[in-house]
Amino acid sequence: MSYQERNNIVSLTSTLVIFGFYFFNVYQIYQAGVPNTVAMIATIGLWVPVIILTVIVHVVFNTINALATNQDDVPPTDERDKLIELKATRNSHYLFIVGFFISMTFLFFSTSPFVIFNLLIFAFIAAEMLGYFSQLYYYRRGF
Repeated sequence: MSYQERNNIVSLTSTLVIFGFYFFNVYQIYQAGVPNTVAMIATIGLWVPVIILTVIVHVVFNTINALATNQDDVPPTDERDKLIELKATRNSHYLFIVGFFISMTFLFFSTSPFVIFNLLIFAFIAAEMLGYFSQLYYYRRGF
């Protein structure tokens, strides 16, 4: 398995776990009936540990990968890697645009800003995960 495939699997898993935790906590805030202003502050406050955890996971992955493979640096990327990344980015942008328009449709029906904000975050995370899945697919397919 190549470095890029391992990196995508770690990124996909960490995104799923970390943002699963995030959305679980957001759902609890929503079910508690917290006013919108307090809910938005609590939601934004959850971003700090999410970002820190994401950075920690990638640092640990790169450290373990360097120890396991006895390579100090990341393998260089070639045109194939760049093309795969470009196609995966295209796929993720398409999904994000669909999520954006869905959240704007909810805005049209006077949904609370808390819900709109979290719909946008969900669209972003779903698009990011689709990008990782796309890269894995293209690497496995032998593009």
